[in-house]
Amino acid sequence: MEKTIIDISGDVLQGSITFHKIPVQLKSIELVLLRIETTGTEKSTNTITKFEIVDGSPSNDQIIPIRFLIAGPLTKKLTRTMHRIRNLLNVAYYLDFVFVDEQNRRFFKQLELIMKREIVGRQLLREDLAT
Repeated sequence: MEKTIIDISGDVLQGSITFHKIPVQLKSIELVLLRIETTGTEKSTNTITKFEIVDGSPSNDQIIPIRFLIAGPLTKKLTRTMHRIRNLLNVAYYLDFVFVDEQNRRFFKQLELIMKREIVGRQLLREDLAT
């Protein structure tokens, strides 16, 4: 991915997956946006959205472009990333790549995203800069 700090009000995640050497036959690749909320000792994981980006096994040296728009109805489900709010609350977002092989085994690659909300004039709020 080109960047991991995302503007909730309408940003685009862009990047690509390059396959150099594939030791297993893949059946599909999914892209999952997760929100993990931690309050005290409790942890909850919510799936915000899920896409299948590849159906079938990619060949060697194949490049798969990814363009994921953060806008529209999706923005109503997002909040900004929060870490250690009064040492009780954490809200983190992750982009999960799920690789499923022919035997239905699942392999994961996870990337943490930092969600920010920008105001008019493209300046970040002071509370966003503190996190």
